[in-house]
Amino acid sequence: MAFNYAFTDQSVLEVRIITEYQSSKLMNVLHYVMPEGTSPQPNGPNFVEAAANSFAQTGAGTLLQAMRPSVVAEVEFVRVEAQMIHPERWAKHTVTVNQPGLSAGTGSPSNLAATITKRADRVRKKGDTNHRGGTGTFHLAGFPLEALDGPYLTLDYITNNLALIALRLQGTTPVLGVNMVPVLWHRRATVAPYWDQVLTHTPENVARTMRRRGLFLGQ
Repeated sequence: MAFNYAFTDQSVLEVRIITEYQSSKLMNVLHYVMPEGTSPQPNGPNFVEAAANSFAQTGAGTLLQAMRPSVVAEVEFVRVEAQMIHPERWAKHTVTVNQPGLSAGTGSPSNLAATITKRADRVRKKGDTNHRGGTGTFHLAGFPLEALDGPYLTLDYITNNLALIALRLQGTTPVLGVNMVPVLWHRRATVAPYWDQVLTHTPENVARTMRRRGLFLGQ
């Protein structure tokens, strides 16, 4: 029996971009909401499935189209998953991508990542255990070694690669005519607000060392 649910402006969409690089599985986790006041989507499963298909596109103007030239061919974009996770968690929808990175460079060590910092306007106050701080991070493993100058990323790579990814992340993503807005989701929140809108996506100029965790979660 198939279950149905509505996706409303109080729902949170989680999108996972899963890649493989040097025998490691990597995952970036993104969160989106509808603009406040948007009419509900009565067929939630259909809406979330459409979201998975939208984020899995590799054509011009898409997030994956910006990411693929920024990593080496050893990086495999495996799949995209989308799921409604708030106020209730429902089944995920998966779309296979199976596309390689497009950079001809030499791959950097698998524990290094280029990063983009996501910032909201909320700063967590002392004693607030419900809400995360107003920052999150997008990780990009498998960037070309040629983009490194010591611990720093070259200006050319930041300008021509990371800045374009940041632009895609900052923009809204259309799903069935609804422009989904990027947010930071407060995973542990028991009272509202459960998310804050991301105001800026800023490329960082220093490569970041990732902790080894089997499946890396970038949020």
